Amino acid sequence: MKEYSIRRSVDYRVYVSEPLTFYAKCTQYGYGCDWLIWVSMISRKHCWVIRRYNSSHTCTRATIFQDHSKLDSNTIAEAIKPLVEIDPSLKVKSVIAEVQSKFNYTDPSTVIHFETMPAYQGDDLVSDIRVLHRVFWSYYPCIRAFRHYKPVVQVDRTHLYGKYKSCLLVAVSQDGNNNIVPIAFAIVERETSDAWNFFLSNLRQHVVTRDGVRLISDQYESINAAVE
Repeated sequence: MKEYSIRRSVDYRVYVSEPLTFYAKCTQYGYGCDWLIWVSMISRKHCWVIRRYNSSHTCTRATIFQDHSKLDSNTIAEAIKPLVEIDPSLKVKSVIAEVQSKFNYTDPSTVIHFETMPAYQGDDLVSDIRVLHRVFWSYYPCIRAFRHYKPVVQVDRTHLYGKYKSCLLVAVSQDGNNNIVPIAFAIVERETSDAWNFFLSNLRQHVVTRDGVRLISDQYESINAAVE
C-alpha cells in the first residue's frame, strides 16, 4: 500500500490497525476522493480478505511531494535490500538512483559535510583507507523551516558513551508557537575550537544564511573562540 501511494503521489490515513482488521481512507476522503480499503484476517485460513475497496483515486498529483509520509526508512530499506545483498559495497549514488527510479522521488537536498583523516595501524600509515573524522548534517525540512523561525539559534553538545566516544553537537531554534525545533547536527571527535568552528561554519553556510540571528550557548571557551 505504501508503494502504491508513493508511486501515484497520493496518501492515506489509517483509522483501524489491529491484528485482525485494517481500515484506511485517502487523506482527501470526503473532499472529492472516495478511496478506501477494509481488510480482515481469516484466522482459520491464515489469509487476509479484502472486505471493501474503492480503488479509484481522484486526487492524484502529477508529482510527489518531498515529504511524503509513507516514504519512510523501512520502505527505502526494503527497496534497496536486494541490491545490497548482491553487492555490499554498493555506492550511495547507486542507492539514491534506485530510490529515485522506483518511487519517482528526488533528493530532498539534505546537507551532509564530512571530513576524514588518515588511517594508522600502530605507527604505520595504511594506504588507500581514510577514517571518518567528523560529520555535519541538516535535513532539508529543517533548512526550509528555519526561514520562518524566530531569529534565534541555540547550540549545545552531549558526549556519546556507546562504542564510539565522540561528541554530538546540536543547533535548535524556535517556531512561532514557541516549539523548540532541531535544525542541525554534527558528530565530532571532541569539543574543541576546531570542532565548533566546523559545526558553526557549516551551520552558517547551509542553514542560518540570513543576518541578524542571535546565538545562545554556554560560556565554553571553544564556542567563543569559534564564534570570534
